[in-house]
Amino acid sequence: MISGKKRRANLYTPKITSDKNYMDKIVILKLPMSFVDELLGCLDNEIDDWENTKNYLEGNINPDTPYVRECNDENEAEQLENYYREIKKQIEKQLNEQLGGNIQ
Repeated sequence: MISGKKRRANLYTPKITSDKNYMDKIVILKLPMSFVDELLGCLDNEIDDWENTKNYLEGNINPDTPYVRECNDENEAEQLENYYREIKKQIEKQLNEQLGGNIQ
């Protein structure tokens, strides 16, 4: 692991599963926009972390990368990166639908 800036450990590990019943459940949340902004910022951090981890594991070592995440290999890192990208994409899509395309 590369040491560097400290971040809070994930208290929740994403459940990436093939369980169709779990994956098809729809949840509707009502949150203040400031909470949604915070969630999107956290997702950006997750995406960056997993992209940096994937690049590191592929041998593309960037000295400015403060650390990498723990995983089995670059495929797992890419899977997690894509997982968080999809979450962010879905949130932004729903925001655009609700706010008439006026998200910033």
